[in-house]
This record gives sequence, structure tokens and C-alpha cells, in this order.
Amino acid sequence: MGKLGRGDWQRLVNDMRALHDIAQKEHSGPPHFMYAHSMGSFLAQTFLYPHPGTKRGVVLQGSESGRFWVWPVMLPVSRLGRKFRGADAASRFVPKLQSILFNLKYTDKRTEFDWLNSDATVVDSYVADPRCGWTASHGFWLEMAQGMLANGRAENLRRIPGETRLLLTCGSMDPMSDYGNALSRLEKQYRDTGLKHIETKQYEGMR
Repeated sequence: MGKLGRGDWQRLVNDMRALHDIAQKEHSGPPHFMYAHSMGSFLAQTFLYPHPGTKRGVVLQGSESGRFWVWPVMLPVSRLGRKFRGADAASRFVPKLQSILFNLKYTDKRTEFDWLNSDATVVDSYVADPRCGWTASHGFWLEMAQGMLANGRAENLRRIPGETRLLLTCGSMDPMSDYGNALSRLEKQYRDTGLKHIETKQYEGMR
């Protein structure tokens, strides 16, 4: 787990399209919406522009703009890691930095994953699950950075139909969404390219 090779970001998006086609075939009557959270919301942003009009609307929860400063920084760091240690080698620097920065605002820190949820029992379940908490590879972070930078490019955003509905949500204490600041960045990113139906919802004190 936690490894992505060259082109795997787009392959994940292709898998999403395959699932859409199955749902469309089995439920052709009602309009189709997508709910996506965290990394899934990054992939959903990528899904929107090569597959315009396939979804009536999308809910992006705990997301971030492709124009945020972190992606241009992550790109060369991940490239260097891939060059000198290999694409599948675990990246120690990015997750360690993420853990430090994401936990800064919490006074109730018990683990390096407290930023994930305001419910301690959920955090404990995550820590205890051997399928969670894996360290992502240099190739993983590189694919994500490249995908997010592409999500913020005007030529890609212009491909999304103006009638697409977006609901952008996050918790006010969620570091993945920069404590709510990402909502305004995302809203601006999409409004600047002509999307008309955008709503935002912030859940106070939640993460």
C-alpha cells in the first residue's frame, strides 16, 4: 500500500470512470452525483475535466485547491526522492512534516494521527488497523502533486460544464482543508472558470 508509479494517478481516475459506467448502466434513470473525501476529493477534481457532464454534481469534503502553494513545493522534493531512493521507497520527509504541521493546533494530542478526527475512538481505531497509517512512497507523493497541479490549470478547469453543481465542505479544525481556508480557494478556483452552482459548508470545531 502507499505506492503509485508513473501514470497511476490517471489510472485511478480511469477506474472511477469504469465504476461510473457500471452505475450508469444499472441505474440510468436518476442523475448521478459523486461524494469524495480527502485524497478521493483530489481524484474527483481530476475526474471532472476529462469526463465532463458525467456527473450532475460533486461533493468535495476535506479537499484543497490545485493552486495551493504546497503542490509546487512537493513536486521537486518528490522528484529528488524518486531519483535518489527510487519511486517505491517510503518517503520519510513528507509524512513527518505533514504529521508535525497537521497536529500543530491541537492541545489534546495523543498520537501522530490526532488530526484525522475529533473523536478519539476513531483515531484509536485507525492507529490499531494494520491497513492504515502506512508510509507513502516518493512516487505516490509525486503523482499526487502532479495531479493536483493539473487540477488547478485553467485549461483543464474550462472543460468542466458550467452547470456542474459543487458542494465544498470541511471541518473548521481540519488541517487537510487548511482549517477552512481551502473552501474559499476552491470556490474561487471553480468560479473563475465559469461554474455557477457552488455551495460551501463548514462544520465548526470538527476535523
